[in-house]
Amino acid sequence: ASPSPSPSPSPSLVPEGGTRAGVSDVAGPNPRGTAELGSLLARALDAVASSLEDDDVRANVRAVQKENLEDAVAKISGQNTMLAKVSGAMAASGKRAASSARKKTVTTTVTTTTVQHVQHVLRTFRPALGAVRCAVAATVTTAGVMNPRNEGLLAALDRRWPADASQRVRSYGEAAVRLAWGAPLLAMAPDAGPDPSAGMTDKQRRRVKDLWSVVNDRADAAESAARAGLAWRVPSATVRVLREASVGIVGRAYDDFHARYAQSGFTRRHPEKYVKRSPEEFTRLLRSMLASTDNDE
Repeated sequence: ASPSPSPSPSPSLVPEGGTRAGVSDVAGPNPRGTAELGSLLARALDAVASSLEDDDVRANVRAVQKENLEDAVAKISGQNTMLAKVSGAMAASGKRAASSARKKTVTTTVTTTTVQHVQHVLRTFRPALGAVRCAVAATVTTAGVMNPRNEGLLAALDRRWPADASQRVRSYGEAAVRLAWGAPLLAMAPDAGPDPSAGMTDKQRRRVKDLWSVVNDRADAAESAARAGLAWRVPSATVRVLREASVGIVGRAYDDFHARYAQSGFTRRHPEKYVKRSPEEFTRLLRSMLASTDNDE
């Protein structure tokens, strides 16, 4: 089930730190006017929130639900094959080229590769952006409504509103995380690979290598994003929500995956090629994907 609609922030209604005047101040001493204004504002916020949860978010949720782990494995294998071909072609070309021509070719290739890599990173996490927007809307609006200076608005809302709002915030945060880490989460699931406790066949070891490759491909993209300054910049309240969801969902899955396979003997040579990060390093990576616009994180 998709998360319930979440309110959207409006700078004119809920500026950082609360409004200059509470709803009761705007409505005057008339309690009926306060209640009517609060009800109208609540309906307006819900309407804007509904527009945020648009086809983009719904389509991406369906995509994650239908995402096939085997497709992800095949894609990673295809990328590795293509990289090997490109490396071989570049090596052969380099031997034939003159020194000056080779330098020009290498420069062009590096520039093109860098641009393509950044585009790959942006495409990788693009499906989660709709849910991130909704998470921002939910956290900022909830903070504004709960601000003591907006007492008239809170009093006009249903008494269950604070609990419902917190649930909306969490649901959008979890949706963003699952959209950003869809295939790796499938790869790290206990039933995605063999049980290593009784030993593994060559085919099973290859399977575990493929699972590591799917996880590492997404983690490498996240690391590149953080290094390139492409971390999601959101309000500090949203940072806390998304980090909690990231560590709780993806970090916990990686902890279990690492414990299950890191020392399983799935590869006899160069295990560092697959086991690139400890659980602690992976958690730090998850946290580095988010930055606060409030400069207090």
